[in-house]
Amino acid sequence: MQQVKEMQFAKRSLLLIAGSMVKIAVQLLILYIFSRQLNYIDYGKYQSLWLYLNVLSVIGLFGLPAILLSSSYSTITNWIKQNIAGFSLLAFLFNIIPLAFVVVASVDFSIKERILICLLILSQSIAIVVETFAIKNEKELKVLIINLIYHAAFLFLHLLIIQQQPFSLSYLMMGLIAINIIKSISIATKPQFKHEVFVPGNNLGKQWIYLGLNDMASVLFKWIDKWLILVFISLEQFAFYYNGSYEIPVFGVLLSAVGNIMLVELSKLSISKSTDIVSLFHRSAYFLAAFIMPAFALLFWFNEEIFIFIFSEKYAAAIPVFLVCIFVIPVRITNYTAALQAHHRSDIILKGALLDLMLAGILMAVLYPLFKLPGLAAAFVISTYLQAFYYLWQTGKLLRLPALSLLPLKSITVILFICILIIGGVYFLVNTFINPIPLISGIIASALLVVGLLYRFYKTKRF
Repeated sequence: MQQVKEMQFAKRSLLLIAGSMVKIAVQLLILYIFSRQLNYIDYGKYQSLWLYLNVLSVIGLFGLPAILLSSSYSTITNWIKQNIAGFSLLAFLFNIIPLAFVVVASVDFSIKERILICLLILSQSIAIVVETFAIKNEKELKVLIINLIYHAAFLFLHLLIIQQQPFSLSYLMMGLIAINIIKSISIATKPQFKHEVFVPGNNLGKQWIYLGLNDMASVLFKWIDKWLILVFISLEQFAFYYNGSYEIPVFGVLLSAVGNIMLVELSKLSISKSTDIVSLFHRSAYFLAAFIMPAFALLFWFNEEIFIFIFSEKYAAAIPVFLVCIFVIPVRITNYTAALQAHHRSDIILKGALLDLMLAGILMAVLYPLFKLPGLAAAFVISTYLQAFYYLWQTGKLLRLPALSLLPLKSITVILFICILIIGGVYFLVNTFINPIPLISGIIASALLVVGLLYRFYKTKRF
């Protein structure tokens, strides 16, 4: 039975990851083309669009995807029926305020573009909620197929628009709105009520508020440095810093896919089953480490080659920022808040997010005068590690277990150093050759490490 669960965990995670890998490939291809063909201003404007979307859609959703994954349908629907007036008012406010902000504050965009941004935010939010329902209903294969079609349309649209001169952001947004609507209709699924643990409705409202505030604090933490540069400096400098601080999305996607499966599985377990919970944490850590540690080693040794390949020599001045940012990657080996969220301790999650934001602010004030833009990046890396430890400590208290027992830290650390040594050896063997031979060699070596680690963990039943 345990082996079946482990296989199901890996299979469902891989289905979500497969679709996400296509998304990553599409995003990187678009970055490759747009960073070369657009001037600094148009490129900065294009990336600032995604800043608005990523920040304001999170505010509008206010924790809804997380509450859908971690609570039963019956609990959610009963709570909404009992609090319909308050729910409707808050839903209206959390959506209208961000949209009003776009209309008033996005001075780099025309009125037409601001209206389109508002419509794009709404269509993206609806698509996120519909996809969350599908994952909740364990329809990962359907999600994969629809997302493959969506990403193909997403890429085609970008390639079509970039051929136009001058570049039209308005036409791009119109197309994105259309494919978001089509995706939402295609992926829609009816709620299923099997394997649900009922949670008293009076706890749900409090949990939802904590999750929403946590999401807002987290998204502010992720984007506040970019907001500051966009508002107080210029679109051109924003474009440089955005590229330098760009966290290649494979890591966030991997963590999100595995984290969603963890939430669904944890929602079926009571807090007394601490052994099963720890086992789930360990499986996620080994599974993600097989991808993340070789990738970190590749980025560490080949950071300049990879950055220039993606963004071109035009943005080479941002490489120091990029090098600092990759040090956040090794911490992405599990969803540190999964057990807290599944067992309705969203107050702790919120405290961690606020702590993260506060520490980042203090560190930015200290490190920016000393190291300039790389100092801003370092502030966020350091605070992320401190936040991860805080969540482990709190989860350990909840389960009455030592915090460090939740992760196989010794094994993961050994894997990390092995990957660094192997990829480092490849780097010193090939770095005298002409590009792209060194980069291709590094990618092949890291891919072989991923396959080798996955095979070893599978054979030793680590996930």
